[in-house]
Amino acid sequence: MNVHRFNRLLRRMKTDMRALDEIHKEYYPILILYLNRRFGKHIPAEDIAQETLLSVLETKPTEYVEFPSTWLCKIAEFTAIDYMKRFEEELPLLPNRPSPFRLDNLLLNADVKRCLSTLDERMQEIIYLRYWEGYKHEEIAAAMNMSVINVRVTISRAYSLIKKYF
Repeated sequence: MNVHRFNRLLRRMKTDMRALDEIHKEYYPILILYLNRRFGKHIPAEDIAQETLLSVLETKPTEYVEFPSTWLCKIAEFTAIDYMKRFEEELPLLPNRPSPFRLDNLLLNADVKRCLSTLDERMQEIIYLRYWEGYKHEEIAAAMNMSVINVRVTISRAYSLIKKYF
């Protein structure tokens, strides 16, 4: 959706349900992807995305929005942070130790499982935490009692092994 169309729909959103539907269809999946990547499993991404779109519906932007995706993602980020502050006792930002890792228990494509099976268990777990759970290098290092440099080196070595076999 181009920027001009987004701004026209944004102005009509309160009175025209089709405008709201179009914005929802276009940007809801983007918000879900962003929230899952940014916060992982620590928040209900679908609920936060809906709340974001509702807050946009309730407020009228005073200026022209040049970057709709960025604007909506920033609103979603602030909404998610507010959510985590409200429920921080129930939702720890980082567990002391991620749940036990077993490649067999994961719902992954057969090709991905075969690719990951060429790695040792520690490499598999680090790759999984980084790219499927969305943890940062520092968080993985703390959870696995490793240095950040060691985590980065392990990821680099895993890439090299995967490239070698595939």
